Amino acid sequence: MKAGSWKLPAGMALGLAGGFLLRPVIVTDRGEFRLFASQGGGAAAGSEELAGKSESRASGNRSAGSPLARLSSGDAVTDVRDLIASFEGIRSETQLNPMELIRRIYLLTQLRESEVLDVLASLSKAEDSIRGAEFAEMARICVLTRLAELNGPEAMRLIHSGDLASIWDGSEDTASLMVMNSWVAADPEGAKHWFEAGMKQLDQEELRDLMENDDFRQAYYDGMAKHDPEALAREVGDDSDPDKRDEVMVALVRNAKAPEELVELLDRCIGVYDARTEAIEKLSKADPTIAAAWVETQAVDNARDHDIEDVALVMLDRDTERGIEWYMAQEFADAEREEDRLSKIIYHLAKEDLDRAVEWLESQPDDATRDSAEISMAYQVKGRGWSERLRWLVRVGDVDRRNEALKTMFRSEWEREGGRLPDHVIEAAEEAGMGDAARSYKPE
Repeated sequence: MKAGSWKLPAGMALGLAGGFLLRPVIVTDRGEFRLFASQGGGAAAGSEELAGKSESRASGNRSAGSPLARLSSGDAVTDVRDLIASFEGIRSETQLNPMELIRRIYLLTQLRESEVLDVLASLSKAEDSIRGAEFAEMARICVLTRLAELNGPEAMRLIHSGDLASIWDGSEDTASLMVMNSWVAADPEGAKHWFEAGMKQLDQEELRDLMENDDFRQAYYDGMAKHDPEALAREVGDDSDPDKRDEVMVALVRNAKAPEELVELLDRCIGVYDARTEAIEKLSKADPTIAAAWVETQAVDNARDHDIEDVALVMLDRDTERGIEWYMAQEFADAEREEDRLSKIIYHLAKEDLDRAVEWLESQPDDATRDSAEISMAYQVKGRGWSERLRWLVRVGDVDRRNEALKTMFRSEWEREGGRLPDHVIEAAEEAGMGDAARSYKPE
């Protein structure tokens, strides 16, 4: 790799930062709810308590010669600007010191509330070259999520009040998601109080827009599922609002660890499409045998059809023969799924052993359900020549689909050969009874 040709990817920087952004903070007594308003009481008390602990960021328990002390200037605004400059200055792997970057990022987790507000105000007034820098956005999010830990309502207020509009530049929804993720992890009870009160005040336009954001609600429910899944589960029943029920169940599924938990949740996900889909996908990867057993207990309907495919694809990857046996034994509500099933099996077999794929398809009943698989096979045997490809294509019973696939194959060859079909292609087409189509072919 040539020096000067490499730049630290934003994703890598975010990955380095990710482990240091969330620190549990206990804050109690949130007080009366006010829309996007900073609240005193517990928030202020919690901030002061943490502020006292964070005094050691430049002194105290941290020795003057420690790496963190050497990196900190003692001024939060300067530290954040130095962090951005550190990221932006890296142009070669020879300049990368991951541990130094991690230590600089860790300094952000030590900020007091007053320092966070100073940093955000400074960034909002910074020249465009700094504010628009690639890693300035990461620094803003890091600082904002630190504020969410210390004072969630104030973080929400700053996003939506317009006070620091230049910072967000139209990305308020994304910032709100990040704040909720951090807030609910640090202070779940405070976030719950704010969220539930907000859901009762949807007559306020700005609050309504936020609460109607699916991703924002999901961020809240995902956080609460980690905090107290049993309490969250009690919030919904069969008669609950369908959207809320789906979002809560999705959050519980994402938080579930053991296959047994997922089976229990699946039993509650009947009629809840998104949650059921996530649950069966997760259970299939954890233990496809348990997932298959659960699917077999369900009534034959479209939802079960979808479950069958999710389970079968995992089983095919782990044990092809067993996967085929189970997949072929399943009954579908939608007859078209039977054709899809053959095509998926052929695609999987052909990747492992083309001869085995040919043998298996030849053994299946020669009816309309084979059409998709035969088209797939015409592509899978490409390396065996045009005669073999067209031998499979001519078997397709649906004339329109057969002709469409033939045109696609011809077009690829036409383009590869610079605007013509080679003689051997036309000869193979003649043998397959498709000579007229080959001789007259021109791309549409």
